[in-house]
Amino acid sequence: MEAAELGRRTAAALSSFSSSVKAFSLASLISLSATLLSEIGKEVNRNEACFKANFHKTFEHIPMKCEKEYNTLLNAFDKAASWRKDDVVGTEDSPKKPWKRLLFVLGKDKEELEEFGESLEESWQRALMLQNIVSLVVLQIRAQK
Repeated sequence: MEAAELGRRTAAALSSFSSSVKAFSLASLISLSATLLSEIGKEVNRNEACFKANFHKTFEHIPMKCEKEYNTLLNAFDKAASWRKDDVVGTEDSPKKPWKRLLFVLGKDKEELEEFGESLEESWQRALMLQNIVSLVVLQIRAQK
């Protein structure tokens, strides 16, 4: 649930940070992941008796990976957003446009940002897979009753 809330904040921050298509695309992906994580948390809490004690340990890496990515972006937004257009940070070549400032703060070039986007995509896919697993466990237990 914590990762889901952090994801919602990250998506909102990204949406307000830049209005580019790339920012919108990443914000949408993060929002989808956060929603999936939230629904997974609700379903697991609602049907806690259906899940073995090791379920959380087995699958905790999924929300933890998402949380790490969200924190990376939130920290970068905070740093990049704190620059004003007239500020010179580091060098005279410090970027002025929001998206370029974000790349600069993250220490990534466009290709590395694409890789980071792929990592976010992978996190979304894993969250979707986990949601399917949770749904199947609940359905199986309900079918046995």
